Amino acid sequence: MQRKDSIPREALTQVLGAVYQGSPVVMEGYAVPGCELMQFDDQPALEQFIAAELAAGRPTANLALHYPETGGLAVQERIDLNNPAANGATWRYTLGGWGLIQLQLEFPQPGLVGCRIAVNSAERARAWAKTYPLLGEPDLWDWPAIEKHARRLIRVLRKYA
Repeated sequence: MQRKDSIPREALTQVLGAVYQGSPVVMEGYAVPGCELMQFDDQPALEQFIAAELAAGRPTANLALHYPETGGLAVQERIDLNNPAANGATWRYTLGGWGLIQLQLEFPQPGLVGCRIAVNSAERARAWAKTYPLLGEPDLWDWPAIEKHARRLIRVLRKYA
């Protein structure tokens, strides 16, 4: 399940407010090379992070949302890098999990935010489970609860698109 829309920059506050309904764990999906994954305990912390990313010239933010009642495993994985664009960093962390909801933000121009909400289905997770055993069994997740949260976020996104 996924949805991608562009919204006015001022509507991002409402989308981020919807993210924090249900007390999720909100973390970076991909850390800056050579840095730990950051966790955002509340909406102001996330908004500060987004502002800092923009100020640093990074026009995207990739977030992973884990709602406690959905169960499952959120797994941090260290990836070795051999990339000149990593500015000398030799590793980075990612956060993975079959039922994590991904929120990707892009800032293509002033005043506009591209928002993409995406989540695996139970069927897709089961089909790929043997390929990524690190993520555990997909049946550890409460798929109806995941879909409930994803649909709620998509409804909010659609409202402002």
